[in-house]
Amino acid sequence: MAIRFGLILPTLLTPEQKDLFARVFEDNTYKEPVFYLDEWFREIGLGRINTSGTDEAKSKNKDDSSRFQQLLSKAEGKLQSAENLLRAKSDERIRAEEEIQHRLESIFQHESLSGFSGVKEGYTETQKRSLGELGEAIRTVVGLDKELQGYIQEYQSADSDVKSLRQKVDSSGGGSTNSSGITTEFDTIRQMAKMTCGRQGNHFPILSREYFHASSREIGIRENVIETLRWIESIDPEAYCRQYKAQLNRIPPFVILIPSYGDVGFCWEPFDRYNRVTSRGRIAVPMYSKNLQVAVLSAIADLRWQVAKEKASYYWMEEGLTGNYYQWFQAQKLKGDVKEYFINDYLLWMLKESDGIQKLDKDVRGVFWRNMPFAREIKDKLKTRALVYQELCQRDTNRELSDGY
Repeated sequence: MAIRFGLILPTLLTPEQKDLFARVFEDNTYKEPVFYLDEWFREIGLGRINTSGTDEAKSKNKDDSSRFQQLLSKAEGKLQSAENLLRAKSDERIRAEEEIQHRLESIFQHESLSGFSGVKEGYTETQKRSLGELGEAIRTVVGLDKELQGYIQEYQSADSDVKSLRQKVDSSGGGSTNSSGITTEFDTIRQMAKMTCGRQGNHFPILSREYFHASSREIGIRENVIETLRWIESIDPEAYCRQYKAQLNRIPPFVILIPSYGDVGFCWEPFDRYNRVTSRGRIAVPMYSKNLQVAVLSAIADLRWQVAKEKASYYWMEEGLTGNYYQWFQAQKLKGDVKEYFINDYLLWMLKESDGIQKLDKDVRGVFWRNMPFAREIKDKLKTRALVYQELCQRDTNRELSDGY
């Protein structure tokens, strides 16, 4: 209770508040990557999750558990890449097979010859061309199947490596070396708790009736946070997605529930430094904020910004979501942290614009509409609300028709 909720003494709470915490579910029945601090430290200690990244120099001496965990992260990234390529090639072969099937069906269609019962006409010029093209189509399918067999072998090899490394991680878990990882993570969590309070906030790490005034719906317990995350995804369906080789992969982040009175949720890492393809990012959410929805939204906005920035790399001020937003920021001659402006605009995007309340600058709305699209149902609803949304939907249609979306 002390680590999970900051509850040092039950006498510091009112009877109603004690009853509230007594009714909190202890186990993660949803199996979502949302962790209380005691659970998070346990996963770090067992070597199932790497310690959070810091700017401090790492020790050269690494224990077996952390070394195997790093290798496992890389292997899992390779496995996910192999699976994506395997699925893409399988879909490509299916499309080629369907094309052959369509050609054959068209070839076997003959009209009855006039004046002769039971006699069919000869091949048309189109059917003759299809017959001539069948050979090339079959060779294409054979080539795709050969490539598919290669991807199957790559996937099986990667899967074998992941299983082997998982066994090594499990067998090397525990011990004194892992306790050093917990100590490092504990210091990192302290820094996270301070960050949730903001630059001018005071960090008070004890749950007390004087400062705790959240209702059962506003307290940042796991169930409320999961519900908020699902609400965000219902509006912004690509919020937890990362693109790899033209495919979107849904990768929800680790959520660390910090027992603090802060109001600021934030992203600590957009992804693991050893596996940029499939690893989960890490966001921190304060449990006792004034508005849980805003705290979680701020963390997801920060995650979206950092993922887009890392993807664009050196060109983050020129390309993609961050580039388009930064160019607008510069054109407006605004001062301050561009990411803070983005987070505030993302809150307006999710809380106001999704309901048809126009609060954003026209150019920002266009950037968000293209790079962080609403769900299809919301778009259909918005285009009946105002002309500006109708125009944006029309642009979507034009891009799809020109194959440039």
